[in-house]
Amino acid sequence: MIKLMKDILNNEDNKFLAKCFGYYNVDIFLKTKKIFLECNNLEQWLLKGNYDMVNSSFEFVKKFDYFLDKDILYANLNKIQNILNKKIALKSIKKEIITDFKRKNEPLMLLASKSKIKNFNFKINKKMLYLKDEKILQILQEQTKKHYEKHNGKLEFWGNIISYNITYKNKIYKFTNN
Repeated sequence: MIKLMKDILNNEDNKFLAKCFGYYNVDIFLKTKKIFLECNNLEQWLLKGNYDMVNSSFEFVKKFDYFLDKDILYANLNKIQNILNKKIALKSIKKEIITDFKRKNEPLMLLASKSKIKNFNFKINKKMLYLKDEKILQILQEQTKKHYEKHNGKLEFWGNIISYNITYKNKIYKFTNN
């Protein structure tokens, strides 16, 4: 489908295209067109998240309904929208490490400076966008296990790791060291 879209952008008059896509300024349209033409597929374009003060990347593709069959175009967009939703869900994973730390008289500034230790980032790759939630949870569990082993079950300053609370799609999953 992207090949057909690129053909339309390359073969039609730029002023006409700018008007069809809702642009009053042809230069802004040409910049967006250039970025679109550099993409290898629709997914790459939409994951890039372009916004040019007229159209978001998603809205830009929807404007092709002037040239293409709406049902086919929107079916493709719905598939890709599911991927985008998954990406948002993966990026919004909240990670909390529960330790046996008990505050004694530590200054708040010290606690704040050490708080980064209690966070760790999951490695999220493109492949995860296509996996079922069960498989993603399995990967998250493996990553928490690696984190636990890397730190020998203990975080500097915070003490022993008791568990990991992972929030994914508004559900809290508790991973223990077992």
